[in-house]
Amino acid sequence: MRARNREVNIFNMSLLDILCGALGAFCFLMLVLLPYWKPSGQRAEDFQKQYDAAAKELDAIREKLKSMPGGADLAAKLNRMQSLMQQQQGMINDLERRMNQYRKQAQEAGDQVSDLKMREPLLVSVRWGTANQNVDVYVRARGKTSTGKEMPLVDPTKSQPTFFAGDEFLDCPSGPCNDNWQSRDVPINVPYEIHYKFIADGGNPVPADIVDAYLMNRGIFLKLPRFKMPKPQTSALVGVFMATGPDSITFTPEPEYKAQFDELNKKTPKPEEEKKGK
Repeated sequence: MRARNREVNIFNMSLLDILCGALGAFCFLMLVLLPYWKPSGQRAEDFQKQYDAAAKELDAIREKLKSMPGGADLAAKLNRMQSLMQQQQGMINDLERRMNQYRKQAQEAGDQVSDLKMREPLLVSVRWGTANQNVDVYVRARGKTSTGKEMPLVDPTKSQPTFFAGDEFLDCPSGPCNDNWQSRDVPINVPYEIHYKFIADGGNPVPADIVDAYLMNRGIFLKLPRFKMPKPQTSALVGVFMATGPDSITFTPEPEYKAQFDELNKKTPKPEEEKKGK
């Protein structure tokens, strides 16, 4: 019996083995490098298109293998590799989903940080020492509401309530006493006017005596000017406060109060600094 010529079959099998080996190496590299993979802007839709194109090529190869001797075994290998690729595709989709979730969480965290930075309350406290008299503090923001409304101007004839949501005013109608004003939301670069008001003398016809006053914001404490107000139903603009950064503020006193303000807030040198200066 004449021996069959197997040269063509050997050549065909060798070529298919090379193709399958290359595909297997590709799958292996995908598994090894996947933990280090970082996206470069591709979306899940792009990966899906690439996967669909690769699946079509595999189907075409599978059809060719059916007509070749030994093709069934190679087709089984391709099926296993395709299953592996599907698993990898699922991992990629899961990574994309988790990345979108992390982006959303990062955005929400950023929004919360911005909100917390804005919500650094401003506290202004004023104390007067004269009996029966009604003295108020009024903190007027020069900003506007979302509807474009402005805070009312100072009115020395009456107590004025807060204007913005979240602000609080603790009003004491008769001295000696304290008034406290808290502005909850203090955005950066928005000026705040600080006014003292002598509303009524309560039958005590002497000047209202502001004996203590201060403000606090962003962990910074500043002493405010103290003086006497001679007439009821009058007000005095003490100065303008402004937050200039996440951890910085300014207070610009009116010219007649600047010397006193600077003296009140003059820093006392530490003992170590005094020794160095000598």
